[in-house]
Amino acid sequence: MKQIAIAIVLILLGGCSVQQSVSPSTSYRLKPLMTSSASAAEGCAEKTLRVSLTHSSNLMQNQSIYYVDEAYGEYSYSRSRWIESPSKQFRHLLEDTVARNGAFKSVITYNSQAYNDMLLESKIMDFMQYFEGKTSYVRLVVQLTLIDQDTRKVISTHYVEKRKATETADAEGAVKAFNQLVQEMLSETVEWLNGECN
Repeated sequence: MKQIAIAIVLILLGGCSVQQSVSPSTSYRLKPLMTSSASAAEGCAEKTLRVSLTHSSNLMQNQSIYYVDEAYGEYSYSRSRWIESPSKQFRHLLEDTVARNGAFKSVITYNSQAYNDMLLESKIMDFMQYFEGKTSYVRLVVQLTLIDQDTRKVISTHYVEKRKATETADAEGAVKAFNQLVQEMLSETVEWLNGECN
């Protein structure tokens, strides 16, 4: 009788430890392929540029990867996420890309104690995947504003709006397409800033 009781307890305890296997979450980072070339513009060679925090909706300030279905419902992938929020990644990419371009004497972060001559503001207006039946595309809309720090006047505004079909209608396909669009956006940003520094 004692052996039967022990067997039942072991079976119950063993049943409690059985867990359904769940695939781990996949984390993605924006990693556009960038080719760096030194700027020939000389107008900003003695100026310091501060890159401000990137403004965006609350959706772009967390690590979820969002998509929109055909009924315009907004959802996030349950097993895929960004390693860091899109707004933070944008700011880091802008800082790095503009600094490597070399048009400015220095490129500093938003919380630097150094003085800056100009301020670069960025605003993400759309950064979503959209489904159309069994296919999808991603859309990137960004507004960039260059401001004179002393006068607080807007020097120039640049508006980027891009769309690209995904190779696969899933999170991985969206990330690949986003990387290509962000690469194009950063190249355009450098070209625009070089034009303002001529």
